[in-house]
Amino acid sequence: VVVNCSSKTHLEQLSRDLGNPHSLIAIHGSMRPESAEATVEKALEATNSQLHHVMAHSGVRWWVPQKQATPDCEDAALQGPRDCEEAALSGGKGLSQDPIRFSERASMLPALHYAAAKLLLPHLQKTPGSSYTFVTGGAGEQNSIEAQVNAFGVWGLAAALREQYAGSSVRVAEVRVALKIDRPARERALDPRARPLTADLGELCAGLAASSSQDSVGLHTIDSMEHVLRLWAKFPCPPAVAVSQPLWHWQQAQ
Repeated sequence: VVVNCSSKTHLEQLSRDLGNPHSLIAIHGSMRPESAEATVEKALEATNSQLHHVMAHSGVRWWVPQKQATPDCEDAALQGPRDCEEAALSGGKGLSQDPIRFSERASMLPALHYAAAKLLLPHLQKTPGSSYTFVTGGAGEQNSIEAQVNAFGVWGLAAALREQYAGSSVRVAEVRVALKIDRPARERALDPRARPLTADLGELCAGLAASSSQDSVGLHTIDSMEHVLRLWAKFPCPPAVAVSQPLWHWQQAQ
């Protein structure tokens, strides 16, 4: 499994939370347009050019940005900074922002996902049974104009690619999550889940990728735990490795 991030801190945290598995290949690099090609090259070199499935996450993240960590590109798009170097500097709120700065930030995530899809989908077309799954969220309760515009932009890109690749050898799907990720401790106590939603979504995405059914393509909206269980039953996750206890150090990740 290959995972990339522009934040070394997040990569190290992910590896620790999963028990530092040997099968996890962490690539320090961004999928922003100016660096996406180099990041993909690193990933393909690490896997001998093997690429079977892609999970493209947008607005559904397993970490809470830490104050001591350098925010990555997605943090930048959701929280206001213009780019990773300016992540610590917040821009104006609402309509008080400069229009040029707004235009630069408002398309950050759609541009990132467009660059990723442009580079990765041609590789997937060479592999039978491959899939490309968008995991989206981020709209709804965000009070940031940039966050809303970015979220809807990625939704539009995912919808267009689902349509364009319908009937293709690559199964293109979108899992759109309307449930809360990284809920406050009080809310988790009042409405507990058996385990983190991020873990449930991970297994669901694995089930979608492993499925050979055409029902796996298209849009899958999740707005209740009942929907999660229903999709679980329809697209069961194949047992790849035994679940290790370190995976449930999720209190630290969330």
